Amino acid sequence: MRGLLMVGLAFAVTGCGGSDIDRARIAVSERLKDPDSAKFRNERQVADGGVCGEVNGKNGFGAYSGFAPFFAMKRPNGFDVMIDSSLSDQFVSKVCGYTIVSPQTKEPE
Repeated sequence: MRGLLMVGLAFAVTGCGGSDIDRARIAVSERLKDPDSAKFRNERQVADGGVCGEVNGKNGFGAYSGFAPFFAMKRPNGFDVMIDSSLSDQFVSKVCGYTIVSPQTKEPE
């Protein structure tokens, strides 16, 4: 029901067509616990209609969890979405151009 409401609202706001970024936002928000809480920043279109950006949404406790990079890959029937909240996905890093966080190693004493 919530997904249907989101799609209906998206069509009302963006019109029937909408841009790839608008459609990617809908696909990304549907992957969150609370799709209505999605906040986006730094979205940009990359090769083959893919969309990179950052998304922040509410967790199970109702608090925002912090911005996480995402990549939405355009497919004939919509978008495949990858949200990389741990900053460790090499594919998303390469396509979207951010640096992977490596674990800190402690120097021996």
